[in-house]
Amino acid sequence: MPSEVESVNKKGVDAKDQLQLKPRVLVVDDSKVLRKAAEKILGKEFDVLVACDGEEGWEKFVVDEKIQIVFSDLSMPQLDGYGLLDRIRHSDNQRISDIPVIVITGGEAEEAGDSELDDEDEDMVEAMLKAQGLDLAEDELDDAISSLIDDLEDEEDEDK
Repeated sequence: MPSEVESVNKKGVDAKDQLQLKPRVLVVDDSKVLRKAAEKILGKEFDVLVACDGEEGWEKFVVDEKIQIVFSDLSMPQLDGYGLLDRIRHSDNQRISDIPVIVITGGEAEEAGDSELDDEDEDMVEAMLKAQGLDLAEDELDDAISSLIDDLEDEEDEDK
C-alpha cells in the first residue's frame, strides 16, 4: 500500500483528486478496439467512461452528472446511436438534452464515401470541446484522431 507521500504526484495533487479534476467523457461503442483506443488516447486528458451499447451508455449517462460530452457510434446492438441521440435530445432534463454529442462512425461513413473527417468536421469537434471547457490544442486533436486511426488499422491487420 503506497504511503501518503507516494500517492501524491509531482505537482502535489493526490492521484484520486487528479482524476476528479479531469473532465469526464462517455464513449459509447460496441467495438472493444475503439473503446480501448479511446481510453488510451483520451485518458491522458479526460476521465473516460465507456459503454458497449446505447442502452448501457444511457444508463451511465443519466446517473452521472459529471459527464460533459458523449461520443457515440451509430450502429450498435440493444440501442443504437440514433436511439441514444433521440433519448438525449428529447429528455426533459436540460443537463441531458444540452450535452454535446459527437457521433463516431465506422462502416457507415465509409459506405457514404467519407472515410476521414474533413476540416469542417474537425472544426466542429474542436469547437464543441472548447465550448465545454475541454480545450485540446489543434495538434492534440489531430494527434488523437491519427492515433485512433492507426490503432484501428493495426487491430484490423492483426485480425486478418
